[in-house]
Amino acid sequence: MTGTDILFVVLLTVVVLLLALMLGLQMRVAVKLKKMVNRPGEADRPPLPGAMPANVEQQLPEPAEMAFYGSVLRVEMGEDRGQMFKLRQRGSTWIGRDNNVNDIVLTGSSVSRRHSRIESDGRNFFVHDTGSTNGTFVNGQRISTSLLRHGDTITIGSVVFRFLVGPEAGSPQH
Repeated sequence: MTGTDILFVVLLTVVVLLLALMLGLQMRVAVKLKKMVNRPGEADRPPLPGAMPANVEQQLPEPAEMAFYGSVLRVEMGEDRGQMFKLRQRGSTWIGRDNNVNDIVLTGSSVSRRHSRIESDGRNFFVHDTGSTNGTFVNGQRISTSLLRHGDTITIGSVVFRFLVGPEAGSPQH
């Protein structure tokens, strides 16, 4: 064996050891996270604000169904009753009074310039109040952040939206 061959074997061994070390650390972190999520007694505690319920997977349609039909907000009460607004499947959809920065523009003095945003990771949708004066409400409860479920109502100012996912989302106008 030449010096180059020995150097190659040593470098290859170091790379293999580093990969094994990284994999081992990832596995330890995954096990630790699983233990943290499944701690005994967790079911007895109330969920943290904005935390996803354990059965969230059962509440949402399959990803293929969401991608085919999409997700929308339908105006239930307000001057645009019946109108539907398509939500981004990934990222943020902004709601507020300022037509230069929002995807869904509402009128009325009870709506802040950037009132709320709906965030999606491609599977789950969350509504966030962005520090508005008059608040954002989900099913009648004032929220700062809330997981959205099919059929939930979102109230912003005098406008009431219904969050729809899957076949009931229909064909949005925007």
